[in-house]
Amino acid sequence: MVNNITRANPNPTSAASADFVVTFSKSVTGVDATDFGLTTSGLVAASVTGVSGSGSTYTATVNTGMGSGTLRLDVLNNGSIVDAVSNPLSGAFTTGQSYIVQKTWNLAVTVGSTPQGYYYLSPGQSTRASYAVNNGPVSVSSPNGTSIIASERVA
Repeated sequence: MVNNITRANPNPTSAASADFVVTFSKSVTGVDATDFGLTTSGLVAASVTGVSGSGSTYTATVNTGMGSGTLRLDVLNNGSIVDAVSNPLSGAFTTGQSYIVQKTWNLAVTVGSTPQGYYYLSPGQSTRASYAVNNGPVSVSSPNGTSIIASERVA
């Protein structure tokens, strides 16, 4: 019953959200955010945040999360999407288009408990910095505190 799922925004994207257009073979009702799942690679905290539309065409808005990677919207077969005579979907749909998500990385370097520097890196960009490590572990973390790299000096 799902014809296709296509990207509604430019690809690749660095946006905080992206839209997918979901086209059904006929008019359906009961479509909401719980009818969708995400297949991701390299992304953290991506989620379906809303659904709009009616008839045979709906738009699902997705929070693209953090990181860089791929993002695909899937239609689940949970029984809530039905046609005009209450026939449910015949199965899930997992072959729609994907976004390539490329976000800028925000990194904080900490030695011990003292912040040493903040870096704003685009995908594929790198930087090199040297720090004296005399008193404590070194960590590189995202703005929300997620540890990306952590090390501790062993004597």
